This record gives sequence, C-alpha cells and structure tokens, in this order.
Amino acid sequence: MAGAPPSAPPTAAFNWLTYNEALAQGKKSRQFIILYFTNETASVRKFEGDVFENPQVKQTLQKFALARIVSIDSKDLVQKYGILVFPTFVFLGPDGYTRSRIDGVPSAQTLLKELGRYAK
Repeated sequence: MAGAPPSAPPTAAFNWLTYNEALAQGKKSRQFIILYFTNETASVRKFEGDVFENPQVKQTLQKFALARIVSIDSKDLVQKYGILVFPTFVFLGPDGYTRSRIDGVPSAQTLLKELGRYAK
C-alpha cells in the first residue's frame, strides 16, 4: 500500500536490554537471561519475522531478561561467547552462567522447547 508506514521490525515487540542491564535484571529478578546475537542480515531478519512473530514465542520471551547483541557493535561479547553463526541464542541462569545455547536458525518449535526449560 503506497504511503503506508513501514511495519516495525519483529524485534521491536520486546524490551531489549544491554548485556549489563540483562545480567543485572536477571540477578535482581531471579530471571533467566537470553543473549540474542544477531548480525542483522536479510536471512536473520527473515528468521525474526518468521519466529518472533509467533504468538507463543512472543508471550514466552516476556518471561526473560533479554539482551539483543549486534555482532558488529559487540565483538568482545561475540568472542567471549564463541559465537560463530548468526543468530545464536545463549541462555544464562540468573547467576550469569551459561546453561545452554542454540547456534543458527531455530524453528519456533525448537526455540519454544528451549524456552520452556527456563521460563517461570
């Protein structure tokens, strides 16, 4: 439709924090933390549109302290967590220690299964 405003990216639906904010919130609220590493390519944006728009995924992600980490801006964190592919999800406990991860593009069902391990 001509003149229609562009739709918000799927990631806009979430309260993304910085890495340090997510660690602090997870510790304070006793929430699990998700570090979402992205490189913002067309294939990652397609994944975000396919998976982050899933109503169950949207609802479940609200239960976590979320950090969206863009690779180009956070090379130190990419190295620290050994990120080799994008997207990658790193799941941390409230204590900040890594519990699990998903490297690459998960389906909504795969992501929901992993989220279900930690969602309160």
